[in-house]
Amino acid sequence: GRPFGFTEELSGLLMTITVFTLLPATVLHEINIRVTVLSERLPARGQSVLHIIGQMILIAFCIIFVQEAWAIYDFTARLRLMSEQSRLPLAPFLFIATGSMAVAALAGAWRALRPSPPVTEPVHA
Repeated sequence: GRPFGFTEELSGLLMTITVFTLLPATVLHEINIRVTVLSERLPARGQSVLHIIGQMILIAFCIIFVQEAWAIYDFTARLRLMSEQSRLPLAPFLFIATGSMAVAALAGAWRALRPSPPVTEPVHA
């Protein structure tokens, strides 16, 4: 009548990994949250410049994130660290998150080079 002991930690890890694995698709399809207070008041050329600057900031963030996360992954993998209660190995989750951020950087670079108009209406699954 009660759940397995590992389900709470596993669901938290899976939810986190879901967010990380969907980030590259979000960046690639440009369906991320945007603040357009300034950009929509600019001409098309200014909007393009701001878009590229935004993508460069995203890429820089992803690069720094991957560098830091890889060090944490390496430490976790070498020591074979496990989750606190259910003793799930943490290295695979960290590896996936780190890889997903690297792919998000590539998606950001692709979008900087080949911008497309942002989606203005809600996307329905």
